[in-house]
Amino acid sequence: MRNFVGIFFDKYKNHIAMKRTVILAAVAAFLLLGGATLSELSAKEWQRASSTGGVPIDAQHFPDEQFRAYISRKIYDKNLDGFFSDEERNSVTSISAYNSFSYPFSEKIRNLQGVEFFPNLSVLKCGDNLLTELNLTGNPELSYLACSNNQLTQLVLTSNPELSYLDCSNNQLTSITISNNNSKLKLVSCEGNQLKVSAMETFISNLPEWPDNDGMLFFWTDEVEDGNVMLIE
Repeated sequence: MRNFVGIFFDKYKNHIAMKRTVILAAVAAFLLLGGATLSELSAKEWQRASSTGGVPIDAQHFPDEQFRAYISRKIYDKNLDGFFSDEERNSVTSISAYNSFSYPFSEKIRNLQGVEFFPNLSVLKCGDNLLTELNLTGNPELSYLACSNNQLTQLVLTSNPELSYLDCSNNQLTSITISNNNSKLKLVSCEGNQLKVSAMETFISNLPEWPDNDGMLFFWTDEVEDGNVMLIE
């Protein structure tokens, strides 16, 4: 009986010692990591990836769920690891996020935040959505922009010197800002907006010279409801 009790007690002691060792190891790791929780560790990993050029495909960097789902596909996130490496980001030259054509979203895109992470983006098609703003300051290589049928009120394109094609028709635009930097702009379609005479004059005055009529500007249609509000000041 004593032998049995002794063996049982020894095994119980060993079990307690093992648990104590595991607990101490866990505490040591917790203290070593500065008291970080698992979720915080995950966040740190994502922060580390961002600091080395990787961009997490998350709600912080791509807030719109539909746009996030679109750029999460293998065509962009080639290894489907939930991050954009420098190589992946720099290889993106075209995004076609037309709601009714290329990709049938269950809901329309409301926010294209995150597009600035693609510095070599040349073609952006984002028409037929619900965009109210579009920041393209991080896309200096953009040459083709089709953003018609949204709810944009302003469009600033001074950071896009390669832009040659612009279709921003059927929005709520009151101003389109370009500069001498936009010397390659050749085709502009901006009908169906709220551009007043003064806004159009400013815009047209900043258009580049088109020798031999090598350029086209559409800003008015025969149907009043489709045209710009040209007479209201």
